Amino acid sequence: CYDSQSMKNIIAADFAEGQKLDITGTPTFFVDDKRVVGARSLAEFQRLIDSELTAANVTLPTTTTTIANSTYPIS
Repeated sequence: CYDSQSMKNIIAADFAEGQKLDITGTPTFFVDDKRVVGARSLAEFQRLIDSELTAANVTLPTTTTTIANSTYPIS
């Protein structure tokens, strides 16, 4: 699989995009235009995303889900 030319092309394209974005390690994420390097907790990603949504004046609808007969908010 890794020896196929189509896989080599996909890997080369991903690598080139990483170089263009100045990504030098993994994991690297982008939340809007903010670079996040290194492992982060779910709570930290939620704070980053919520901060970007607030800055963009975006409000997501609040919904709920039921798991094991208990209802939890999803925001």
